[in-house]
Amino acid sequence: AVMSVRRWVATVAICSGALAATAGMMPASAAPPAPGHDATAAPGHDAAAAPATAPTPVPGRTPRQPEYTGRVVVQLADATAPGAPRGLPERARRAAESAGTAGSVAATTATGATVLTVQGDPVASATALAAQPGVEYAVAERRLFPATDPDDPGYPGQWDLAAIGVPQAWTTSRGAGVTVAVIDTGSLPHPDLRGQYLPGYDFISDPDYALDGTGRDADATDAGDWTPYGACEDPTLRNSSWHGIHVAGTIAALVGNSTGIAGIAPGARLLPVRALGRCGGTDTDITDALVWAVGGAVPGVPANPNPAKIVNLSLSGPGSCNPMEQRAIDQATARGALVIVAAGNDAADVADYTPANCRGVLVVGATMPSGVTAPYANSGAAVALSAPGSTIYSLGNSGTRRADPTGWTVLARSGTSMATPHVSAVAALVWSLAPTLTAAQVRDILVRTAAPFPGTATGFGSGILDAAAAVAAVRPQPLRAPTLTAVQPSVVRTRGGDTIAVTGTNLAEATATIGGRAATIVSAADTSLLLTVPAGTAGATTLVVTTPGGSVSAPLRYDVRAPIQRSGTGYRPTS
Repeated sequence: AVMSVRRWVATVAICSGALAATAGMMPASAAPPAPGHDATAAPGHDAAAAPATAPTPVPGRTPRQPEYTGRVVVQLADATAPGAPRGLPERARRAAESAGTAGSVAATTATGATVLTVQGDPVASATALAAQPGVEYAVAERRLFPATDPDDPGYPGQWDLAAIGVPQAWTTSRGAGVTVAVIDTGSLPHPDLRGQYLPGYDFISDPDYALDGTGRDADATDAGDWTPYGACEDPTLRNSSWHGIHVAGTIAALVGNSTGIAGIAPGARLLPVRALGRCGGTDTDITDALVWAVGGAVPGVPANPNPAKIVNLSLSGPGSCNPMEQRAIDQATARGALVIVAAGNDAADVADYTPANCRGVLVVGATMPSGVTAPYANSGAAVALSAPGSTIYSLGNSGTRRADPTGWTVLARSGTSMATPHVSAVAALVWSLAPTLTAAQVRDILVRTAAPFPGTATGFGSGILDAAAAVAAVRPQPLRAPTLTAVQPSVVRTRGGDTIAVTGTNLAEATATIGGRAATIVSAADTSLLLTVPAGTAGATTLVVTTPGGSVSAPLRYDVRAPIQRSGTGYRPTS
């Protein structure tokens, strides 16, 4: 098949549309849009740099949940009385044992309470302990946070973070341990990205488009993409866009450093791969960049020692997905990477734009601050979900051709280029929390947990990216301690072999001992346990049921006679 080399452009139309005015770290004098209106630019252009108004909350957000430490605070009833007896911490520990909760004393408080480190679910443990005689109260210890937002100057204008639940997601994950490749215009040493970059590579093979005097090399620095009059089939002069650091900032700008903006996954690492220069980038350079980014071999290029799990492609071009592109994407997915691409900005059918029409990619549409879909975004069946893409504040530079080493800025831009890194960053939050997930599973979580659009939206995917819900879907669930409500029969024969039926909760993964000897588990479910008794000595003994969430015990008796069958009755476990 004959295949032409095409040039893709970043999906804020780098080669068409003026740069936004820089915001200079968010000046207070910047005027917000009129109330009730979205601040946005014409399709394919950047938005003016003005703080966005607070958006209308999008339905379906996940409420913030308390964060527990795994400890329980216990106040005994006589702990604050004059002349309170000694040994309160040990009494509190024994009370926990009586409630079926194994715990150790961690601390005491100024109010006379004892803090216990417990196994299993601290909320369930506190509930059981509070019901014990002599306990005034027992509560799960919570973690509280300062009632302030990050001090990044651009954070107040980042309407998008609150709209998709990023602050809630931050309480659980910040993306640590995940590498995100940004195939774009390259990297710059913006102070808000200090320490976030891994060594990258420049894949622009033509020096005339690279603007750095060389072809491919190990320097992924953004040398600019400015265009003179008449270049790139465009009759106008274009300044350098610094598109790559805008995308990178959304993903992983530092948080709480009094600089720039707040990235969604500040714990992630960025792999800068330069493939877009003057007039965009060729599909050959971009596909080689993709293969290298995920750890594949590219002739003449050193191996990438830091393969990415996530690849962000904030770029688009008209045409079908050719075999070269598809093969590169297939290699990336075969290596376990998730390739996330922009739908494009022509308000057209996404089926006519590549790489969004390739198999195996996650295609992202764009929404406005109000939650409605962006009028410029391409749409169609291939779009998996949408994310904030209009008036998105991120990092920039005031240089018009070369980057100004003192001209670091924050500016607002619009486009599916801006929506795509939101999804890449949330994927990093999810993968950081659950690193054994496959790319297909991460994709499913992002799509499945998306919040509904505020109105009808056809062709923009399953909904709006919801960081809080996506993270909640993989948050490790607390281990729940087992409880017992009945043991039948409670008297068994010394020769062993009798069957005991145990009822309770959280018993599915239980093992059991009787008098220290292992019992044989016949069957186990969440609320029931059937076990065979080992031989034992006549007299009182103890049944101990153990699960990953803890242990609970109940009295049992060995007798030389036949087991006494009786109807099960509730009782309080002895430990």
